Amino acid sequence: ARHNVEDSIGAARHNVEESLDTARHNVEDTSGSIRSGLEDRAAQIRETYAVKRDELLEYIATKKAELEELIASSRASISGSLASTQEAILERTAMLREAVATKLAEVRDSIQHLIEELQRRIASAQGSTKAALVDQLKRVQAIKNSQLSQLRQLMPSRS
Repeated sequence: ARHNVEDSIGAARHNVEESLDTARHNVEDTSGSIRSGLEDRAAQIRETYAVKRDELLEYIATKKAELEELIASSRASISGSLASTQEAILERTAMLREAVATKLAEVRDSIQHLIEELQRRIASAQGSTKAALVDQLKRVQAIKNSQLSQLRQLMPSRS
């Protein structure tokens, strides 16, 4: 019976060791399989990340180029607009200067004409005033002569 027990224990021990070896191999296989699966998944994630990163960098580069083109176009448009605005301002300024110069010349001519007219009127008025004074002086002399004549008639003669 002892032999049987020892044989049973030995067989059981052998079975346990085999089971442990099998379990160990299964764990190692499963662990290796899991590790391999994880490594594969990590490689897939890295590859997907690299692709997405490259796509994102390409998208950013495209948008940057579009933005730079838009900025250059806007600058050119603004420069052109500023140049045409400046040109229009210069043209308008030249036209205004010309209009002001023309108006000043007209005003100057008008003032000169008024001065000449006033000088003629003053001369005419002076002439009229002089003529009127001469007429008045002649009337006064005529009245004086008339009064002197009347006085002489009233005075007795000295003869």
